[in-house]
Amino acid sequence: QWCATGSMATARMSHTATMLNSGKVLVAGGHYQSSDLATSELFDPSTGQSTTTASLATARSEHTATLLNSGKVLVSGGISGGGASPIATCEIFDPSTSQWTNSSSMATARFFHTATLLNSGKVLVAAGRHASLTLATCEIFDPSTNQWSTTGSMATARYYHTATLLKSGIVLVTGGNTGSSLIATCEIFDSSTSLWTSTANMTIAHSRDPAQLLNSGEVLVAGGQSTSSVVATCEKYCM
Repeated sequence: QWCATGSMATARMSHTATMLNSGKVLVAGGHYQSSDLATSELFDPSTGQSTTTASLATARSEHTATLLNSGKVLVSGGISGGGASPIATCEIFDPSTSQWTNSSSMATARFFHTATLLNSGKVLVAAGRHASLTLATCEIFDPSTNQWSTTGSMATARYYHTATLLKSGIVLVTGGNTGSSLIATCEIFDSSTSLWTSTANMTIAHSRDPAQLLNSGEVLVAGGQSTSSVVATCEKYCM
């Protein structure tokens, strides 16, 4: 059953929520009414309360937040200025100081992208949107150097897709939206070669859906938007 807990200090949508190593949850940025937000909060499950923490340097929504092996959190990209402008800037939250610091920027401003922590500790950012342009480009962040580098591009530009790290260390990207149509195509990224290769298509197009790695090593894709409607269809990717 569900039980009540404390509310956030600020109402928001299109934000991120990241579990820290302490067990607390970092909520960052988002959108409220006509404004993008820079405010951040920490939810403590032991008390059921949220407390404000340092704000981002740049207000943003539709960004990604990735827990790094160091325990810090990388926030990348998004949109700012009331949803008007895609941004390339990135910031890192340090739980030990509760402060944000600016990181190097991505080569391409983007939102509706995915960010996946690789086994190497690096972060793969894939595809997304740049204003009205759908992206196939990808970048990798190296926490040891605090730098981004471009890597192989996807065969198909997309956003509203999923990205899942498989037990083998490769990344599976499924479905999404090209800007003109929803797609069922899937691709896998091999960080040892920095190349994408096509893999089996889903039986139907899925967009804005979740994907979850199962204990079996398979990936479950559940529901989402398809070409004609919102669907209840689920599929499994089997290695």
